[in-house]
Amino acid sequence: MDARWTLDELIAEAAAVLGGVEQGSQRVRDVPDQRTVRYYTTLGLVDGPEEFRGKVGLYGERQLLQLVAIKRLQAQGETLAAIQARLLGLSTARLRALAEPPAGEPAGPAPPIRPPVAPFQGVPVSDSVIVMLQSKRELTRDDVEAIAVASAPLLRALRARHLVEED
Repeated sequence: MDARWTLDELIAEAAAVLGGVEQGSQRVRDVPDQRTVRYYTTLGLVDGPEEFRGKVGLYGERQLLQLVAIKRLQAQGETLAAIQARLLGLSTARLRALAEPPAGEPAGPAPPIRPPVAPFQGVPVSDSVIVMLQSKRELTRDDVEAIAVASAPLLRALRARHLVEED
C-alpha cells in the first residue's frame, strides 16, 4: 500500500525522518512548516498532492523524499536555486539517495517511512462476531451489507467449530 499523508502528517513524517538535522542558519527552518511546503510547491521543488480526499490534499513518498532531500541539501549549505536545479526531473530512486543521511551522520531516532495508521472500524456480523478493519474512509451502508454477506462462510465455519453461538 502506498503511503498517503495530509499536509500536517507529511510535515510530521519529514520531521521524524530528519531527526536532528540542523540547518545552521537562523533564516532556514530545520523542519518545514505548512507555509514552507506550499512555497516549495510553488517553486516546483515539491510536487503537489498526489490525490485529494474532498478538499484535503494527500501527499505520498515522493513528496516526503523531496522535503527531506531539500532540508539535507540546505544543511550542506546549498541555496534553494541550486537545489531546484539539482532536483529537477529526478527519479524517485535518485531522490531517495539524496534524502539518505550523509555517511557518518546518524539516521536519527525516527523509524523508517511508514504509512499513517487508519482508525479501526467494526462491523457486527452476528451477536458475537465483529469484523474489524482499517479503512481510510467511512464505511457506507453498501460496504456494511457487502461485509455481512461475505462473512456468512466465516460464521458457518465458526459455528461448526463451536466457537460462536447460533444467533
